[in-house]
Amino acid sequence: MQQPRDYDTFYAIIIVLSVIVIYNFVPSLNYDSAGGTLDFNTVSPDLKITSDRTFAIRVSMRQPYPSHPARFDDIPQALTTECVSTGRYSWLVETQGHWDIGVAYKNISRKGTYRVRIGTNKESWSIRHDKTGRLFAFHDNLRAKIPKSLNSNMIQRIAVIVDFEGGVVSFAKKGRGLENLYAFKATFSQPVCLGLGLYSVNPQSTVTIV
Repeated sequence: MQQPRDYDTFYAIIIVLSVIVIYNFVPSLNYDSAGGTLDFNTVSPDLKITSDRTFAIRVSMRQPYPSHPARFDDIPQALTTECVSTGRYSWLVETQGHWDIGVAYKNISRKGTYRVRIGTNKESWSIRHDKTGRLFAFHDNLRAKIPKSLNSNMIQRIAVIVDFEGGVVSFAKKGRGLENLYAFKATFSQPVCLGLGLYSVNPQSTVTIV
């Protein structure tokens, strides 16, 4: 699998300035909720979900899901049924472990492993929480380190906020208020859906769409 490129390398400077920026974005949940149920046809066999499709957990035993063109077969990911194509909307998730949370176009690749993981392609934007608690922002396989960390063993509440016409997708940690983690500037050409990836079996990675 191709390794992600760091933003602090010389060749990425122009891309960072023109495509993705960290800026003083003030996150808000005063936007309409985008809704949140996982699209069963996208759910990886490495994830187990509840009947209401709002909770997913990474499992070691692959689930006997039927084959489907939309399913992530080789990467433990899923997308929501609800997508955003106009206006300002937000999702709120509770998650723990080693995860990716982001947004993606519906045409993101589903098969294989190359450039399928959320954030490693032009069709998606994400933040990644690794096993050590570090946070990174990803788009088109470019990586920026977020100067914050989260406890991998504690449930974290993460807000994903999309301003479709404004071309902004931002991520914030929700506690008593909202703490901005990262914001992307982008030009959306298609509806975007909430996407998630869960990567640790022990301890298990989980996500709940609130």
